[in-house]
Amino acid sequence: MKKKIIRNLKSRDSMLSMVIGVAVILAIGYAIISNIKSTSIKKQEELKKIEEQKNAGMIKLPAQHTVKEGENLWIISETYYKSGYNWVDIRDENKLENPDYITVDQQLTIPDVKPRIPEGDISPLAATTSAPKHSTYTVVEGDTLWDISLKEYETNYRWPDISSANKLPNPDLIYPETILQLPR
Repeated sequence: MKKKIIRNLKSRDSMLSMVIGVAVILAIGYAIISNIKSTSIKKQEELKKIEEQKNAGMIKLPAQHTVKEGENLWIISETYYKSGYNWVDIRDENKLENPDYITVDQQLTIPDVKPRIPEGDISPLAATTSAPKHSTYTVVEGDTLWDISLKEYETNYRWPDISSANKLPNPDLIYPETILQLPR
């Protein structure tokens, strides 16, 4: 009889432990989901506020910007200047060594500069009709496909063609002495 009672107590203890464990897991899960929802709502409200300010012409520069998930310098530049081309001004103002590497919640200073507008014809037709000065190009230190495109085609907008023709896995990563084929 004593063994039967001890077995029942152990059984009840394990049931009680299991119920308490499930309750704790549910409480933690609820807290995490609530936190994620409130964070998401806050981010949406911040983005909506910036958009409203932008549309009303109320964004005052210079400004501080907190990087959000999915943003890059181009997107941030479009938010403040209505032109992505000002990404270089944001890069320079914040002394970013690698403009492709910004992190969520990073603080960036948005400088008070004029919006940059691309020069020349930037239509898709213009980007595909110019022929290069040479059939190949040897990369030198500091070159980018954007710069090579300007040197060879007299337009920056042929850089995707150079990348595709050379099957570059990362167009931002080219090495000195690499010989690139320049498509016509």
